Amino acid sequence: MCTDASKSHFHISIAGTSNLRSFSFQISSIFTAEALAICQAIDDLSVPGSDLLILTDNFSVLQALKNLSIKSPKAILRLAHKILMRAKLNQKIALV
Repeated sequence: MCTDASKSHFHISIAGTSNLRSFSFQISSIFTAEALAICQAIDDLSVPGSDLLILTDNFSVLQALKNLSIKSPKAILRLAHKILMRAKLNQKIALV
C-alpha cells in the first residue's frame, strides 16, 4: 500500500491506496496530513493477518516516530498507538 499528502493554494489532501481499497480526505497541515494518511492506511487498507509495508515520502513523520515523547504531536501519538496495537496482534508494520 502507499500513502501521500499534497498541498495546493486552497487545501491539503491525503490519499492512500492498496490493491483492495483506497481513501482520500482534506486536512489542515501537511505534517498532520502525512501522519493521518498513514493512520488511515493502517485502519482502512490493511488485510487482517498480513504484515504491512507502507511507503511514505515524509521524512519528518518517520523522524517524529523515532523521537516519540509525551510532547509529540497528537497525530504522531495516534500513529504510534496504532502501530503498537497492531504489534500486540502480531502484525508487523514497516514504514519506508
